[in-house]
Amino acid sequence: MREVLLLFVSSLLVCASHAQQSVDFDDALSLMVEHNASIESAGFMVDAAEYEWRAAKGLRSPTLDLNAGYMFMQRDVAIDLGGAKGVATKALDEIIGKGIGSGVITPDIAMLLTDGISPLLAADWRYTLQNRSVGVVGLQLSMPIYAGGRINAAIKAADRRREIEFGRFEATINRQYTTLVERFYGVVLLRRVVDVRHEVVVATEHHLADAIAMEEAGVIAHSDVLLVEYRLAEARQKLVAAREELVVAERALSVVIGEDCRVDDDIELFVSNDIKPLDYYLKIAIDINPILACAEAEHELANIGVKAARSELFPEVVAMGAASLYGYELSDLLPRWAVGIGLNFSIFDGVRKERKLKAAQMVEQGVGALVKNGRDELCLLIEKEYSSVSVSLAKYNSLNIAIGLAKTMLNNAQDGFEAGVVSSSELIDARLNLAAAHIDVINAAYDHCCSLARLLEAAGVSADFIVYQKSGVLVNIDK
Repeated sequence: MREVLLLFVSSLLVCASHAQQSVDFDDALSLMVEHNASIESAGFMVDAAEYEWRAAKGLRSPTLDLNAGYMFMQRDVAIDLGGAKGVATKALDEIIGKGIGSGVITPDIAMLLTDGISPLLAADWRYTLQNRSVGVVGLQLSMPIYAGGRINAAIKAADRRREIEFGRFEATINRQYTTLVERFYGVVLLRRVVDVRHEVVVATEHHLADAIAMEEAGVIAHSDVLLVEYRLAEARQKLVAAREELVVAERALSVVIGEDCRVDDDIELFVSNDIKPLDYYLKIAIDINPILACAEAEHELANIGVKAARSELFPEVVAMGAASLYGYELSDLLPRWAVGIGLNFSIFDGVRKERKLKAAQMVEQGVGALVKNGRDELCLLIEKEYSSVSVSLAKYNSLNIAIGLAKTMLNNAQDGFEAGVVSSSELIDARLNLAAAHIDVINAAYDHCCSLARLLEAAGVSADFIVYQKSGVLVNIDK
């Protein structure tokens, strides 16, 4: 009863999934590229690297800043000429006294001079250069003339980071492409497994009915009937498990696509006989594999880092200018604009720059070693996946031949059972052998599809999977 209930619930789940969008592989691929979260995230990183590169190019442009400030100082900035006033008064008195004594200046003229100069001498001889309260709004312009290669290194580094992010974007698409193949054809595989399991259940149910009739006729013992019932319960349980796996697989496919959907009912697994020689995949992997391209770009970035560190040893020359747009209580003695050239050169900084240069050189050598190792690992991976493709194809061909033998053995067992010379156990074993052969065949085809996708991903040409699919041989089994 429990097996029947599980079978009913699984059937409901499978039927509910039929209401989803039906897609073939091309549709699933288009939906994945549009909705997959990993691809979308990698695309944003490419856009970010693009803007970083554009920002780095702006380092060559002049910089114009608007500055504003207000200060309230402790006191006014002033010059006190009180001491000079005393000297001037004394000197004037001496001049007038000597002039009167020598007869050059008359007393009346001396009085007039004294009356005229006295207000000047009585005034406050303290001159304010700048009031204590001052505000300024101005523009400041600066433009690099020579930076020792810092700017060129920064722009090249941003360009390499852009290449790295684009390579990662391509690698993400290839990786998700492989995942799509595994999950899309995983659904196809499990559907065929469900078909085979269902066929076994139906055939065992017919066999149970025949066994009951033969028991009533006294041809077989009751133990044979019990054995058939036990095998039927096993077959139903395997069918329920296969259907539950199918539901999970369809959900997994929807996750990688980014949208709820279901695979078209007429989609079949395939095998390809158009696999090219190993050297072909090795060559294109070295040429265009995005992961390897990222590693090489990382090496170039490390090399640029060495140049940037070396540029720190050179002086920096900047043209600059400033102008005041508005001044509050700003002294007229101060100029309203200025232009000039600035030089910055560090004479001693604790050998920090030299050590940074040495560190950058070590990083460059380390990344270079990783690139070489990555190339070797990639070639090894391609050889491994190429072997998997070849082995799975050979396995499929051999198992496909074995199906004919399993069918013949089942037919012989069926005839023998009807003649009473073959037991129920032998007949069921023959039927299960045929079902196992069918499942082994579609598993070999599934392994072939997945190995092919991984091989193309390692080579960096996952998009070529469609070509192999279109020219492949469809796997059809008797249901």
